[in-house]
Amino acid sequence: MGVTAHVLFYFIDGRMIMADTVSFDSLLNTTTGMTAVVNNTKHDDDVVSVKGVDWFTYAGKTASTIYVSGNNFIGFGQNAEQLKIWNRDGAVYYIYRQEGTLTSGKRFLKIRVEGYVYYSSTASSNALKYEVFLIEGQTLFINVIQKPTSSSYVGASSITDGKTTTSLNIFASSTVPISILVKNAGVSQEISYEKYSDLIIASISVSKMPDKTVYYQKEFFDKTGLEISGTTSTGETVDVTDYEISGFDSSSAGTKTITVTASGKTTTFDITVSEASITAISVTTMPTKVNYHIGKEFDSTGIAVTATTSDGNTIDVTKDCTYSGFNSSSPKTNTITVTYGILTTTFDITIMQPLDITGTSYSSGTYFVGETTNISVTSITVSYSDGFEYVTSGYTVNNVVTTEPGSLLITVEYFGVSTTVSTKVLNSFSVKIGTPTNDDVTAIFDLETNILSISGIGEFNNNLSNNAENITCPNSLYTRCNQIVFSDGITKIPSNFGSSFSNLENLVFGNDISEIGVGNFNKYLGTSLSFSESLVKISSGCFNDCPNLAEITFYEGLEEIGGSTFCGCSSLKNLILPSTLKSMPYCFQGGTLENLEIGGENAVFASSGEGGTIYNISAKNLVIRGGTIYSNVFSGKNIETLTLNGTVKWNGTSQFATCSELRSISIGKGISSIPVSCFASCSLLNNVVIPDSVTEIGVNAFNGCTSLNSIKLSNKIKKIPDYCFSGCGFETFTISDDLSIEELGNALFQACPKLKIVYIGKNVKTIASGAFDGSSGITIKINQTKDSISGSPWAASNATVEWVEVQLVKIEISSLPHKLKYKKGEEFDSSGLIVSATYDDGRVEETTSYTLSNPDMSTAGVKTINVAYETQSTAFDIVVIEIAKIEITALPTKVEYSKGDVLDTSGMLISTVWTDGSKEVLTDGYTVSDLDSSEAGEKTITVAYQSFTATFTVEVVPDTVGIRISHYPNKIYYRIGEIFDPTGLTVVAVRQDGTEKEITDYDISGFDSSTAGSKTITVSYNATVNGITKFVGSDNFKIRVTNDGKNPFDDSSSGGSGGGSGEIEEEKTEEIKVTVHWINGEFADLTNENIDQNTLTLQESICSEQYFIFGGCVCNQITFQAHHEQFNGTSEEFYPSGKIEVYIEKKGTKIKIFTGEIDSAERKANSLTRNFVAYDYLYKLRNTDIARWYKNQTTDKKKKLTQKQFRDKLFEFLGLEQVSTKLHWDDTYVPDTNNSNEMNVVNILKDLCLQNDRFGWMNRDGKFEYLKLRENSYKYGQTTSNQNIYKYYNNEEVHLDTFKSFTAKEGRIWFPNVIFCHPDPNRAFGFTQGDYTAQEAYDNNVYYNRNSFFVGNEDWLNYVWNADEYGGISRVEPIMKICYGVFVDQDLRKYYRAQGYTAEVQGNPLNMVGQAVELYYKKQIQHDDQEPTELQWYVHSYIMSRTLKIGVTDMVDTYSANNAPFNSNSRQLGKDTPEISATVNRTRSEMPVISYADFSDDTDEFTPAAVDDFGDDGVVKQVKKVALRCMKRIKKEDYDKLPDAIKTRKDTVFMTYKES
Repeated sequence: MGVTAHVLFYFIDGRMIMADTVSFDSLLNTTTGMTAVVNNTKHDDDVVSVKGVDWFTYAGKTASTIYVSGNNFIGFGQNAEQLKIWNRDGAVYYIYRQEGTLTSGKRFLKIRVEGYVYYSSTASSNALKYEVFLIEGQTLFINVIQKPTSSSYVGASSITDGKTTTSLNIFASSTVPISILVKNAGVSQEISYEKYSDLIIASISVSKMPDKTVYYQKEFFDKTGLEISGTTSTGETVDVTDYEISGFDSSSAGTKTITVTASGKTTTFDITVSEASITAISVTTMPTKVNYHIGKEFDSTGIAVTATTSDGNTIDVTKDCTYSGFNSSSPKTNTITVTYGILTTTFDITIMQPLDITGTSYSSGTYFVGETTNISVTSITVSYSDGFEYVTSGYTVNNVVTTEPGSLLITVEYFGVSTTVSTKVLNSFSVKIGTPTNDDVTAIFDLETNILSISGIGEFNNNLSNNAENITCPNSLYTRCNQIVFSDGITKIPSNFGSSFSNLENLVFGNDISEIGVGNFNKYLGTSLSFSESLVKISSGCFNDCPNLAEITFYEGLEEIGGSTFCGCSSLKNLILPSTLKSMPYCFQGGTLENLEIGGENAVFASSGEGGTIYNISAKNLVIRGGTIYSNVFSGKNIETLTLNGTVKWNGTSQFATCSELRSISIGKGISSIPVSCFASCSLLNNVVIPDSVTEIGVNAFNGCTSLNSIKLSNKIKKIPDYCFSGCGFETFTISDDLSIEELGNALFQACPKLKIVYIGKNVKTIASGAFDGSSGITIKINQTKDSISGSPWAASNATVEWVEVQLVKIEISSLPHKLKYKKGEEFDSSGLIVSATYDDGRVEETTSYTLSNPDMSTAGVKTINVAYETQSTAFDIVVIEIAKIEITALPTKVEYSKGDVLDTSGMLISTVWTDGSKEVLTDGYTVSDLDSSEAGEKTITVAYQSFTATFTVEVVPDTVGIRISHYPNKIYYRIGEIFDPTGLTVVAVRQDGTEKEITDYDISGFDSSTAGSKTITVSYNATVNGITKFVGSDNFKIRVTNDGKNPFDDSSSGGSGGGSGEIEEEKTEEIKVTVHWINGEFADLTNENIDQNTLTLQESICSEQYFIFGGCVCNQITFQAHHEQFNGTSEEFYPSGKIEVYIEKKGTKIKIFTGEIDSAERKANSLTRNFVAYDYLYKLRNTDIARWYKNQTTDKKKKLTQKQFRDKLFEFLGLEQVSTKLHWDDTYVPDTNNSNEMNVVNILKDLCLQNDRFGWMNRDGKFEYLKLRENSYKYGQTTSNQNIYKYYNNEEVHLDTFKSFTAKEGRIWFPNVIFCHPDPNRAFGFTQGDYTAQEAYDNNVYYNRNSFFVGNEDWLNYVWNADEYGGISRVEPIMKICYGVFVDQDLRKYYRAQGYTAEVQGNPLNMVGQAVELYYKKQIQHDDQEPTELQWYVHSYIMSRTLKIGVTDMVDTYSANNAPFNSNSRQLGKDTPEISATVNRTRSEMPVISYADFSDDTDEFTPAAVDDFGDDGVVKQVKKVALRCMKRIKKEDYDKLPDAIKTRKDTVFMTYKES
């Protein structure tokens, strides 16, 4: 469209101005005459400032700057969304500006915007173009030229002046262009859908006089009623509303001429000013509003101002008055001044005092301890005596530095009134963010390392807050976090999850992430990125503006990188993209890539909009591995070196044309053609090698390559097309005799100023008549007979044509083939062989027209290859080798197998060894013999290949029957929110034969550091045999979570008793905080103010008081005395009841110690005081008769229940929760039983636990938990410095000064498998006189039931010291000699088991029942006048029950275990489950609560005890050496099968029996 220009003379302030003008229509839908402010640069969420004008105002602001947003809104004079054209998440690529004058004389500013309504799409269906005109006289005109045709991305269109917002009718269905005219823009807008009309006014006149034409002196002009008409250049009469008035002067009397000016035209009329004048003004009616709220604007509505004249009249001058002095910034009486000309008067109004703040709208955020709050209060609601006011400014928020976790109140003040807003302060952060299930994914932020960990399974939300958990993410997390770790199991990073992190320096991606959503991790500060191998898609808008990013690792499998990704990464120089990449539009822009490797079989390189999926990417050194390259896609790019692999294909032309920096290209073997103009005008390209796979070159292929001076042509090309080398820099050009070129096209060497010699070989048949058009002074040498090709000199000027027939002198091998060594039977390959031909004219050329002899490749040895070309020949040698043997160079990864397993050869490497000593790994073709895994033992596996074999061995091991933790983790204490650290954890699998092997593929569950307390961590193991996975077993241990990762309940000094500095530390007396909380809210919480802490006692147990048995505890109990007004009036019958939780807190760590139900609350003399007794939830259910329920579960034979299903249904019936765990016999079936009428809850639970080697108890969260007590609990010995008396398995020591008391109760020596005895049957150790002797027991085939010997307490120690009459014990050589001994590889000490113990220690509520302890005790024993002997006694046991007394500042724990953990009286639960007796027997050997005597006498090895006696002369003599014998109980039929050598052993007595 053209632009129509005129010359216009117009007046401004009385000055005549001449200016170039344009017609309005010529400005529509064109960029002619416009200046590009933004030219093909993407602007997404940012705003571009464009120079505006000072003659246009909008919403009270001068439009000196026009703000254009990438999201398609415009602000006139302020960065605000005033005009929206399809406003959404778009992008702008072009912005133009033009300023000038219309033919009507009105000034204009035109802004043109071009972009898209979706920021990551440049499809035409999403394109948006529009023009905005600012026209003098407060007129806006919007011209929408192109709108989106897709309804997928619908945006909002509207215009607002700050008070009124009007939607604009712009829809996907609308027809363009769309014209929108806005009159009186920014003031009181009138909107119509019509084109702006630029009228030229030829003259104006007064069509109606104003109502007022006579004035007093000092009165203001009033144009009310005045109407002006205009006549256009076409003779049309129009109303003129945009005019200016001048000439009014009421300072003196007389006739005054008023001038009206519009569009540069004028007209006049007269008014009269009388002799009388205005002498004063006064407020005759007060405004309607005289009481104001703070911050409100003055409202003169209702006011009447009257002027008094000198002739005694009054007139109303209200509309011409102005008001000043109004200030509503604070409460006060405010005087307002009314001004009319030079006259003034005043009146008072009131700025009211607020009464209260009744509401607050604020964004509190959440903070970490130590941060300063930054509460953003957006508004408050203030009450006044006459109503309420919504206030958005003027108040103050008293932000503070946070010091402790919890809720924090922040004060908001407003002119003498205040309120508070609440925010939350955290000292840890853990939140469930999985989707669709929250619990599937957990985010934990480590406050010390500033690392955010995302772990779990599946996808998660992009918000780190969780409304369901009432967890809000602190804003500072996004600035503090420097690393995010995504664990394995996470499959997708949601859109915009990483958009708010501003200081990320490292990202760790798990192995299961397949997609990264839109808009993630822009401004990433790290130097490198390594994505997971599972990644398939990186969505648009990710990783932009990452200034330090220098290294990215992608893996094969990545298919898509979304648009506008990795842009502005200025440090990124080298990049290798996977061959699987299919889509990547407009990425890696704004950087300085130096080396780029890209492409694969399915890649498509094309310009945007041509169906291509990879475009707008380049680098100095570019390698394209494969794919199809479309027209112009790399044209004009700053490529310096280019490598094209052989799989590259073409579509179209000019793929690399005008690459002015391109110096070198490598064209891969396999490329079949070079397209038209492919490398045209690559002015720095100097050397090209075209492989023999190329059969065709397109027209103009190298046209304009001014530096190209060397080229090697393919011998498969038949024709060099027109203009192919026009404008190149050759000095000589050779078409050698061995090339297949037959035809030369027109203008081949046009404009080649350096060309001097062209050699044309003997195979050229046709030369186009204009082949050398434009070439001058060249020599053309043709190896053919004269004039055999017509047309000489083929349009060359001043050329010399020489017809010569050249003879071959010799051939030589310039380069041997790449491969000179072959396997027998392999085909010969001449690749790499270069043969040079020397001619009699001195030329030396490479030739490919030679022939080779065929070597015999069927036998090994040296082979000679003959090379022949025309009349000449030469030769070279190769070597053929064969296999000498095979060998196993790497064993399989798996060399240990379970019974029934099949061989797995993964990791195995088989190599052939050749006759020349070289080796080569075999990948197939060999066979491997089967593994016989039916029995344990070493197995030989044979590998066969052709006639060769090799062998290796594997081990079939006994079945794995369980696992155990052989070493606990180094870290036991954790801070809240800290991540689990398994360092030091060692787990072994226990096999059927008792051997063990360390395993690492176990699972860990139960770790939760979101709250304080003791946590049970379960280690479970599943073994896979033949692809079938089965549960093997589990083990567990406990960790502690506290506020600071330390024990808050240990106030003792670190030195213990001894080893200290001698100074006495000041006693720590920090108060223990106690809270009793009613779960259902029946009563208010009790705290230290209400509870008498000296009465607070917690009792926990996993065994009954009488029997040490498997099964549920009798009860956990808590008792305390408390007073509170809420108990007043509650009668004895209706004492405070309900379910409660009890918490204690010290040093910032708050833990739960009890969950249960109040059983009684006895009222004391004071009616406000009660004695509370509460039990766990199982207490009331323990004797519940569940016979009918049990029958309903088991009598239906069609509905077999596994033990897991059975216990789940049982707890559902009881209304209790279990701690989820896998038990050993969970998969066995539970059938009907005959004695179900006798069943109750406790019996059922006991049997469940008994069969699974577990103890059951109701834990502190009110859930039933299955505890496993471990055989190999932590062994501990005494140290000399601190005299540690015991410690827990987690290495926490309790010193002597914190130990209150210890009593080792009566114990036993158990003999589950062997009995040690004296060789004299009458003195058998462990038997008393009157019982069977060992020999008698053997002779009479009696199984001796009394298989224990009582040990343990002080009475026993004194008793055995004098017990000569019992087997093997004398005064001179006391029992310690025997107990310390080792016989038949058995350590006698391990059969010492405590009958029980009681220990009183410093209280620690983090310790739990079921936890292992070691107790140490020593006693000096002295007999008569002998030297005293020190006996050292260790009890290695568990806390089976505990009583914790909680005082105001300290606590005392009493631990005890009363009986050995066996009970053979439990009933069988179902006839298909394993025998109870077998379980008990196994339990006795695998799960003992072990105690042992460690009687140290500095003897390293055991020697038989010397039994001394008194001779007749009274002198002590050694009468004989004693040797302990082993008594074994054995079935008679098994004994009969024993070899005689074993039966006759002197150190063993066999006790046989028969089963009845």
